[in-house]
Amino acid sequence: MKRNASKDYQQWKCKHFFHNFDDLTSSSILVDNGIHTVNNGNYDIDFCVNNINCVDSSLPLLVFFNGAVSNREEKTGPFFSGLNISNQLKLPSLSFSDPSVDTISELNLAWYAGSSNSLDLRERIISLIEFFHKTTERNIILLGGSGGGFAALSIIDHLKCPTLAIVWNPQTSISLYDKEAVSRYLKLALNSPADVHAYEFLSECNIVHDLCHSRKNNNNRILYLQNRTDWHFKSHTLPFAQSQNYKIIRNNGFWENNLSIYLGDFGKGHAAPSRDTIDKIINLYKDDFYSLVPDGYISSQDIDSMPFIFSIDDFNVKVTRNDTKIIVYTQVLQSYPFKSPLFAFYVLHGENKDIQAYSKNNTLEIDTKYIDSDTFQVQAFLYDDGHRCVKTIDFKA
Repeated sequence: MKRNASKDYQQWKCKHFFHNFDDLTSSSILVDNGIHTVNNGNYDIDFCVNNINCVDSSLPLLVFFNGAVSNREEKTGPFFSGLNISNQLKLPSLSFSDPSVDTISELNLAWYAGSSNSLDLRERIISLIEFFHKTTERNIILLGGSGGGFAALSIIDHLKCPTLAIVWNPQTSISLYDKEAVSRYLKLALNSPADVHAYEFLSECNIVHDLCHSRKNNNNRILYLQNRTDWHFKSHTLPFAQSQNYKIIRNNGFWENNLSIYLGDFGKGHAAPSRDTIDKIINLYKDDFYSLVPDGYISSQDIDSMPFIFSIDDFNVKVTRNDTKIIVYTQVLQSYPFKSPLFAFYVLHGENKDIQAYSKNNTLEIDTKYIDSDTFQVQAFLYDDGHRCVKTIDFKA
């Protein structure tokens, strides 16, 4: 049974304002520094406005979204991220807290996707950002990692104002995230029955949950930073890149259709870019909102010298045969950024082993008259960037 959580606004030590959503068009106080609670009938949206009175109106407005809240049950909302960045860089900011996480003590991540009480949350957030742009005349920079990155990606193409999203290690499909976290969200926020099919249930609830099939308007830009050893790379980054017809290559970060995907070495697993890296990128766009990230700007290390980890799912082995020959060839999948793949084959028949050594030749031809057993086995090896995988195929002569 979910527990409704209380909130502690005083922990943020700033002014607190209350509004009704329908009154926003006439509420100039909405853009004052402090915490603002906007009532939407069934639920509240809390956001924190910081440094909004910067004299230089050309500076962008940073808009922050939270990822998962660690040790959620030991903490009290609302939860705001990005205030330290805003203060250090002396930039105005708007930080949204997720109403679902605020009000359910057992829930630490909800992707700003909404709940049974707040199915229009995404549209409300879009309206609020548009209001701030219209009122302040500032360009918008959306920022978030992991679940916060999903939130930024889910709204950017619905914003009519000039917007850039800077995201790192984001999820791009809620149902492909950790099963326990997804089940918790479905149960606590959406009142789902047990053992429900996550993808189908989210669709039935009209939740925007799969970003690989939702991006149609790409007038705004996305700078997508992905740690190379994070499991998100295969489960979330590659499907998103494929859906955008974006080819990830080792020469990182090129722009195509207002999308740049940069593979970095930020640490182990789900590690985020360093604070210095994020600050550096924000400063670049602060000075020139329409700038392109120059080569080598994000990471000083040589990405090409770092091993990428691929698996047997990243290549196929095809077989054709006729009366005298069997032809085996290895096909690498374009979704994976292979650097310089090499191919080798072992043919195991009886006590014999024939070897075609590593080379760029991805094809093996077997003359069946030299096979001295009724059955034999072919092992197809793929080697790239210090890593090796093998697929095995059994044959009858």
